[in-house]
Amino acid sequence: MKSIRVLFTKSFTILFAIILAFSATHTASAAGVIRTIPVGSSPEGMVYDPALSEVFVANHGSDSISVINDVSYAVTTVNLPKGSSPWSLVYDSVKGEVFVSDWGSGYVSIILDGSNSASTSIKVGGGPWGLAYDSKLGEIFVANSGGNTVSIISDVSNTVIANVTVGANPTSVVYDPVVNKIFVSDVGSNSVSIISDKDNSVETIQVGNYSVFLVYDSAKGEIFNSNLNDNTVLVLADSNNTIVGTVAFPQGTAPYGLAYDSGREEIFVADKGKSLVSIISEKSNAQVANVTVGPTPEFVVYDPVQGEIYVTSQSTDSVVVLSDSASSTGAGTSSIKVTVLASDGNPETGASVTSTSAPSTQAPISGVTGSDGSVTFNGVVPGSYTLKATDGYIVNTVSITVSSGNVASSSTMLKSQPSGGTSSGGTSSGGVPGYTYEEVTAGIILGTIILIWARRRQ
Repeated sequence: MKSIRVLFTKSFTILFAIILAFSATHTASAAGVIRTIPVGSSPEGMVYDPALSEVFVANHGSDSISVINDVSYAVTTVNLPKGSSPWSLVYDSVKGEVFVSDWGSGYVSIILDGSNSASTSIKVGGGPWGLAYDSKLGEIFVANSGGNTVSIISDVSNTVIANVTVGANPTSVVYDPVVNKIFVSDVGSNSVSIISDKDNSVETIQVGNYSVFLVYDSAKGEIFNSNLNDNTVLVLADSNNTIVGTVAFPQGTAPYGLAYDSGREEIFVADKGKSLVSIISEKSNAQVANVTVGPTPEFVVYDPVQGEIYVTSQSTDSVVVLSDSASSTGAGTSSIKVTVLASDGNPETGASVTSTSAPSTQAPISGVTGSDGSVTFNGVVPGSYTLKATDGYIVNTVSITVSSGNVASSSTMLKSQPSGGTSSGGTSSGGVPGYTYEEVTAGIILGTIILIWARRRQ
């Protein structure tokens, strides 16, 4: 019995250490979180009102809007008709009004920001979701997620003046004032529809799987597009409506809401799968940090006056506030290039390369090799990395150190080894296909603990 107790103690200690190490290398410090604010039930979309320095929050589950003062964080509540189920909002800077998509009723409500009172409701299509304000024409574009249309509302008459057919189940909408176009994510057809505000003509481009959210980067003239089921954020150029970049997230993530921080030139991404907000540098199109914010982060909005990011936590009925100066790391110009070769020495196309350890301020990096067998990670934090390369069966590890402003390169060959073997390059294929020594060891330890626990209960 004494030996069993010793084994249990040592196994638990090792397992606990592995868990701590994994957490430390995969999540940046949560120092960016400065406050959590209780709001209504199931908060979703938000919008920032620069005239009054307030953040409006749509409480989907309680038919209300919470209005947060960005200095005192005091909350005022605006009640909407029962069954409204508000989802998203947009601010009309000319009229000082907030337009709210009432997903449950098929209406758009208008709130006067001076009095925080609901004044008008406008009937649109089924399941209104995202909204965008066209400041040039004084029009509100509303994505009707229950069908395949976008309703256009005149802010002068507060009536629908046109309905435009787009892809299936449109969700997010953004206005690009440089090209005078409205970009719409079509979640049901994995596309982005692009509407010209001159004649309401439509162009369509195919993007990733479950294209759910968009945000406009005014500095670079680009649209960032989150694809929930692909674990990617795509970068679209508004000059030619093409995909010019891809930010790959690790498996198990779920990139959702997006916000552009013009002060730091970064994109904040709500990751529903990992309870994080990931930060992308617009210069390198690479993740530079993660901030833990709690469960079910959904929408994100930027407050440029205070330099803060607001994140709705849908399951906790709250809004988490981040300081962008505390949460950002500022990506450098360093890069890592990994080349993966098959056992015959030819380039291994489609191999997965993922970080297993990295500097504490670096978000996890993950990518897939191209036709030349290589993948490059730009804008990474200088320091030491351990990367796992696999073709789905054989696993090798690569250790690499990159200094500031430089490119560090390494290559690895996926050679079949006997169980527990080690390749000449110091990388391991693992004793179990598709797993490293560390992963196999952790599994054995966990299995031993469960076995001992089961025997003690007999």
